Amino acid sequence: MKAIILSPGLDESLLPFTYDFPKAMMPVVNKPILLITLLELKSAGIRDVKICLHHLPEFVDNYFKDGSNIGLNISYSIEKEFRGSGNSLFRIKSFITDSIIYISGECISNIDFQNLADYHRSHNAIATLVTSNDILRELNVKEGLLDLNGYDKIMNENLFYDILIIERAGVDQVRKEDGYKLKNHLIPDMLQTGLPVYVKGYDSYYSELKSIDEYHDLNMKTVKGEIIFPAIKLNPEKNSSGALILKGKNSKVSSSVKYDGCVIIGEEVYIDEGAELSNCVILNNTYIGKRVEIKNSVNYHQYHYNAEIKYTTLIEDPALFRTYHVVPFKVRLDSWLINSTDRIVSFFALLMLMPVFIIVALLIKIDSKGPVFYISKRLRSPEISKKGSEWYIYMKEKPIKYYVFRTMYIDSDNRIQELTNKYETGPFRKIENDPRVTKIGRILRKTSIDELPLLWNVLKGQMSLVGIWALPTYEAEDLLHKGLKLDEGDLDLSEVAKVRFRGKLGLAGLWQARGRSDLTAEERALHDTMQSVMQNINLRDEKYLGEYSEFKTYKGYLKMLFETFKSVVLRKGAI
Repeated sequence: MKAIILSPGLDESLLPFTYDFPKAMMPVVNKPILLITLLELKSAGIRDVKICLHHLPEFVDNYFKDGSNIGLNISYSIEKEFRGSGNSLFRIKSFITDSIIYISGECISNIDFQNLADYHRSHNAIATLVTSNDILRELNVKEGLLDLNGYDKIMNENLFYDILIIERAGVDQVRKEDGYKLKNHLIPDMLQTGLPVYVKGYDSYYSELKSIDEYHDLNMKTVKGEIIFPAIKLNPEKNSSGALILKGKNSKVSSSVKYDGCVIIGEEVYIDEGAELSNCVILNNTYIGKRVEIKNSVNYHQYHYNAEIKYTTLIEDPALFRTYHVVPFKVRLDSWLINSTDRIVSFFALLMLMPVFIIVALLIKIDSKGPVFYISKRLRSPEISKKGSEWYIYMKEKPIKYYVFRTMYIDSDNRIQELTNKYETGPFRKIENDPRVTKIGRILRKTSIDELPLLWNVLKGQMSLVGIWALPTYEAEDLLHKGLKLDEGDLDLSEVAKVRFRGKLGLAGLWQARGRSDLTAEERALHDTMQSVMQNINLRDEKYLGEYSEFKTYKGYLKMLFETFKSVVLRKGAI
């Protein structure tokens, strides 16, 4: 028997914690949900597994790879557009040779899969559905051969589990239709044609984790031993006050931290001195500040879920909560070299360029009325406000003042809507042969001399020599609210383009090196996104990406400086 795990990653029940990774990778007692499911399948003698992915598939692929590290043979089916569980099976028919066990990767259970497989085989079933014994008794449906009446009773209440076994003969009944689902469409089709479909009841634990509260409760009960997953072994510490503590790898906890109840600490977590922890889950790569008291909660980076009021908020105070990573010496050295180069180069460049600045200032004053410098408010990211039924996120805008030589006539900003944008799609705006540009301004722009005062921003530490170009306020807000779509509607880069809001600001980068204004809006968005992703990769990603991970190193930093300098000298894309 083989297994197929459907994990489209679209379930929003654990938001905002699952903004950055799919729900199937949410850790339960420090192990991803999907890992627990795979280990349970392995204990039932299953070795060949196909995982169907859609949203953020790289997180699953990166973590499990071919499955050999856990004794399984794992392969993947990546779906660009998720069209229902039936279509997922239709795509991978060649993988299905006889019977398969189908499971949702976003549910968690300790059902004995070996027992389920034995039951299915012993009854010569074409398909076997699963629910709880309590549901069967409540709805007066007998375990065993299922008819349409029994199916309707359970299905109308949506009480079938996302676990079933199906034979190849049943898979052959799947129709290739958008929205075609196994439980909703295939099973009634099989019942109507007289194929033997069975239902099996269990008293085991099963949950689709429809809320953070349910997730918190599962973790607490598992640490206490009230819920047991046979395939994983837990060894929580018990301190003198009776608190149970489960601690992940590479986590650092101050000796003055106080515990109560059950505390789960993920991998690479830092708990600072004087913190008080009670009945809480702290997910990977999270910092908890000094003397912070958290109880009955789930915490991840800056997200804090309070189980007492059943609400999640984002706390933008790095002294309380923030992202934390264990940084190896080489990475720290690269970071120090980059920061030192930023400061040293910008300081001496400003010093040596002072005569040039004086000459440029005089030319600007002679050429047109107005100040020498133009101060532009730019945003690394705009104000972001999102709200769900049990969570609220508010992120303040992250502004920076860009100091550049003035290249336009005064009041030019008020005229931008009157002019034709070079880009066919927003949010970026560039004007070719811009009538607002002064004579000397045109020369300064062609040679990029107008941007030299930005070295002052680098010297102050507001940006680096290498990074993403901050957007004007109107462009950043347009990108956030309107996104980036082609006129034909064939390509939507909205979510991809917004990744740039996480990037480090700088002067030189992929967009600048590859042609600046010669690029389309879509090309610029992809370059900015790529740079932001490369700046934020972790150690696991570095091993996965190989040579592409050098971007974050000092070598990659120098390489990008050289490429951008070459582009500026050749005046690529200068307007």
